[in-house]
Amino acid sequence: MNRRVRNALGIGVGVVLTVALVGFIAGCWILKAWDGMALDRSTYDAVSVGQTKAEADRILPHGSSKMLASYRQQGPPKPRGASCRHFLSKDEQPSGRGGIVVYRFCFATNTVVEKSRFEAVKDNHRKNPRP
Repeated sequence: MNRRVRNALGIGVGVVLTVALVGFIAGCWILKAWDGMALDRSTYDAVSVGQTKAEADRILPHGSSKMLASYRQQGPPKPRGASCRHFLSKDEQPSGRGGIVVYRFCFATNTVVEKSRFEAVKDNHRKNPRP
């Protein structure tokens, strides 16, 4: 094998290894992000209206992702002056096809003022929540 072929093979192997490493790191990041934006029904039930934000934060995952932005626009109106965190359900199935169960916790004055469960539509062209 001549020198040019060996150099080309070395570069090719380096590129393949770099792409594989970047793919692995991206996959780990996505899995970690998913874990921070989803919770199960028992966690949803463990948070109650009237709890302090600090108590709720100890129960809820630390994440809330920009990937959930389309679901934030769906569901019931949020309480006036409240900020809300949204999570996907890990274990509940929607009643209709093409939907997803979303849990929302709203906070005002460092207190849980509302928690709600609604079914959001995955299709970005339909913004109406399901009953």
